[in-house]
Parts: sequence; C-alpha cells; structure tokens
Amino acid sequence: MKLMKTTEKIWRGWLIATAFIASGCANEAPALKGPEPASAAAVQNSPESAAADIPEYPASMSEEARYPVTLHIGGTDVVIPDRPSRIAALSLDAAEAVLELSDPARVAVVTRSAADPSLAFNADKITGDIAQIAGATSLDPEKIMSYNSDLLIMTKGHEQEKEAAEMLGQAGIPLISLEVWNTFAKMEQNYAILGQALAEEQAAGRIIREVNQKLETARQAVADRPRPSVLVISPVGPGTGPFLIGSSNISDDIVRQAGGNPLAESLSLGRSTKASMEAILKADPDHIILLQWKPGDDSDLRELTEAAGWSSLAAVQKGQVHTMTVRQMLYPNRYNADTVLELARLFHPDAF
Repeated sequence: MKLMKTTEKIWRGWLIATAFIASGCANEAPALKGPEPASAAAVQNSPESAAADIPEYPASMSEEARYPVTLHIGGTDVVIPDRPSRIAALSLDAAEAVLELSDPARVAVVTRSAADPSLAFNADKITGDIAQIAGATSLDPEKIMSYNSDLLIMTKGHEQEKEAAEMLGQAGIPLISLEVWNTFAKMEQNYAILGQALAEEQAAGRIIREVNQKLETARQAVADRPRPSVLVISPVGPGTGPFLIGSSNISDDIVRQAGGNPLAESLSLGRSTKASMEAILKADPDHIILLQWKPGDDSDLRELTEAAGWSSLAAVQKGQVHTMTVRQMLYPNRYNADTVLELARLFHPDAF
C-alpha cells in the first residue's frame, strides 16, 4: 500500500470523500502481519490496565521490525506499514503526546498552538524544521497533504476536525483519529495507541504508570472526604473574555480526581459558555479556579473579578479563588495529573 498518491488522486479523493463515506466504499486495509492490534475499547474504561495492554517486544527487536502495525480505532483498522518518520500531529493534545513519546526529528508538522509555551509544555521542542499549521477549526486537508507526511494524528474535537479527518482518510496516508482527551481514562487510552503506532511502547507505558501513580495518591488522600463545589472559569482564546468551562473539558475530570465536585454538570454546562456574574452568584461555589491564557495576565478575567458582586462570593470571602494557567488545566496533557495533586491539596489541605 503506497503512503502517498499523486496530487491528482489526492484531490479527487478529497472531493468525493463524502460519497465514499456514505456508500461505505472506503478502502479496506490489507491483511498484514504484525503485533496484536491495540484496541481502544480495551483501555477506555480501565486506566490501571492501559499500560498492561501495550505489547512488549524482545529487547533485540528493532523498531523497524515491529512494522507493519495494525490498530483498531473506532471500529476501523488503521495499518501503519513502516516506522513513521514524517509525522503530522494536527491537534494540540496529539502534538504534546507525540513530542513526549518520540524524537522531534520524526515530526514534520504540528498545529501552531503546539509551539506556544503558554499552551504547550513541549513548545521548546518545535524546531525550524517542523512546519506549523492552523489547527482545530481551520484545518486545510490539501495543505496538510502537501507536507508528504507518512502518519497523520488528530483528535476529532470540533466538527471541522471531523470533516477534515473524513477527507484525509481518502488520501492513502495512515490516519489515527483519536477520541477527545476529556478524561484521564481516554488520555491513557490515546497514549497506549500512540505508543504502539510510533514504536514507543515503553515510553507510553512509563507515562501511563506515572499518571496513575499521581492519581492514586490523590484518590487515597481525598477518599471519603466531603467534596467542595468547584467552578472553573477561563478564556477559550486570546481576548475572548471569561467562559464557564463545560463538563466536556478535561478540567471536569481533573476537579473530580482532586476530590472536588465540578459544578459544570449541575449547571447543565456540557460545553463552555460565556460567563456571567448572575450565573456565578447563583452557583456560589466553594472554590473558583481562574485560568490565565498567558501566565501572569488576568486581563481576560477582569470583567468578572472587578464586577459588582464578585467580592460577595463565598469562595472570594474564604480566600478560595485559585489562579492557574490554561495549559495546566484546560488542555489535556500528562501534566494534568500534577494539577490534580495541586488541587487536592487546595481542596483538602488537612489530607496531606
């Protein structure tokens, strides 16, 4: 199976992607030998077992010899014929994970946000040799394919990303479409998948175990303690002003793992919504977490923190308003587990 088609075939495949999907005529992956496929379902609901599901190889076995690899993802078989050396990580969470697992020299393209140190922990690994493209709502399938990548990795978190994934799936390049990283269980599932895809199983296993150890420390410390109510407020982009962060974001699971009661669900906030003082006063949480888009810059939050009524909130009066950054809590990455421990100490100071 060739990794790249001609420009003409790629363009034709892009235009008729919807017809292929509707008729179920997508090309089936050939039966290739390789290690047992990684099943996303096997690890989705069991964080502790995620590392155990990553296949082990003899120490003498080279990375190249592990291919071809077949992955079962979302009911689809993804065949990676050779060791990827020009990876395109098209979502911030995927780029962060790839740069944690693999040598940056293997990465050809990342989303632009991955190079922003305010948003990404691995921004310093983005060299001039790695192309940067718009992500999320502005993915351009034709431009992505022009970089001659041999593996595409993305998270289907926005409708535009889902559409781009459908188009890119017709290009003949292996495409890993990951589930949204909105819980630690899904984060570990995605690390297990990427570890096998990149022949970095040991690194993925180490990260999964490290995350689980931190979560277990927090679980043991806060077990059987009353859960304070928590509201997370953050800009969702530069200059957007404050939003109440919804339960579909990783921050909801971070608060829960830290022994807090996230109010997003009780307020019916599946998705993030523009914050209003009226809604915050009505919720009157025990703790408020304010996320800064850039460290030290609270300009996006002042319309709330300087508003009438802010000082009357229970969290403000008790000194339980905490400031963090978006990369600590809004965007999924392995270091979210450190945020869990930090919040657990704030919510339950006598437990540590």
